[in-house]
Amino acid sequence: MKRNYNISYLDEYDKNEILYKLDNYFKLLVVRHPLDRLLSAYKDKLERDNKIYQRIYQRSLGVEILKELRPNADSATINSGKGVTFQELVLYTIKHEILYPHFRPIYNQCFPCQIQYDYIAKLETHAID
Repeated sequence: MKRNYNISYLDEYDKNEILYKLDNYFKLLVVRHPLDRLLSAYKDKLERDNKIYQRIYQRSLGVEILKELRPNADSATINSGKGVTFQELVLYTIKHEILYPHFRPIYNQCFPCQIQYDYIAKLETHAID
C-alpha cells in the first residue's frame, strides 16, 4: 500500500513530529462492522483463487488453520492451505491473534483508545457520514 499510495506511518517519525501531527492534523478513521471486515478478508485472501494470495495467505495462515482445526485432513490438503472455511477462520481468530492486518481488529491497528480522532466514519453509512 505504501508503495502504491506514498503513505507514511507515524512510527516513521520521531516523537516530537508524531505529537505535532496528532495535535495539528485532521484525524479520520473509517471503520466497518468487524464480521463484515473479517468476511471480506476471508473472501479476498483465503477463498479467492489468486496465485499471490495463495503464496502469502493460504500457504501460511491457511496451513496453520488447517493444521489446528482439521487434524485428520490429509497432508496435501493441509500443505496447500486451500479450502479453509469461514467458520474455521472465525474459530481460529477467537483463539489466536493473526498478524496480517486484514484479519486484525481495527483497535489493534489504529489505536482509537489512544488517538483522539476528529471523526470516525462507518463504512456502512459512509454516504451519510
